[in-house]
Amino acid sequence: MCRPTPVSTYLENGKKLYVADSTVYKTASGSYRPKPAYYLQWTPLLLEQFPKATHFNGQLTVLANGATGSMAGVVCSFLKSNQRAVFIGEETGGAMEGPTARSFTKLTLPNTHIRIEVPLTKTVHAVRYTKGRGVIPDYWIEPIIEELIDGVDTELNFALKLLNH
Repeated sequence: MCRPTPVSTYLENGKKLYVADSTVYKTASGSYRPKPAYYLQWTPLLLEQFPKATHFNGQLTVLANGATGSMAGVVCSFLKSNQRAVFIGEETGGAMEGPTARSFTKLTLPNTHIRIEVPLTKTVHAVRYTKGRGVIPDYWIEPIIEELIDGVDTELNFALKLLNH
C-alpha cells in the first residue's frame, strides 16, 4: 500500500503554515497552532458594543453588486440583518453567512503545480441567512451594457432619486 504524502510537503515556504511566524507555534506533536495573542487581539470585538454619543442614527443607503464580497459582504450582511440599510443594485457576491477565513496556507499541487490557498480558520456570523445566497437588494437595479459604455451609473442615479423623495 502506498503511503500518502503529507500536505506540508507542498507548502511553498517549506513550513507547516504560510503565515507570519509571530502568529503560530509548533506543538509537541509537530503541528502548528495559532498563538493565543493571535486570537486575543480580537477579543474586545466579542464583547457587547455600544454606540458612541455622536453616532449616526439614520438609515444607510448601500450600493452593492456581485463584486461586493469579502469584508464588504460581511458589513452588508450585518446591515441587512439588523435592518440598518436600504440596498440598491444586485445580490452581493459574498454569501450572507459570511464564512470568511482570514488566514490561509498556500500550497503548490504536486502534479499540476497549480498554486492554491486553503483557509485555516472559519468565521461564521450571527445573522439570519439563506445558505449560499448573498444580500438581496431592496431595489434590484441591473445596469444594461449601453449604460455602462456611456458611463451612466444607474444604481447611483436611482439612489439619488430615492433619497431626494
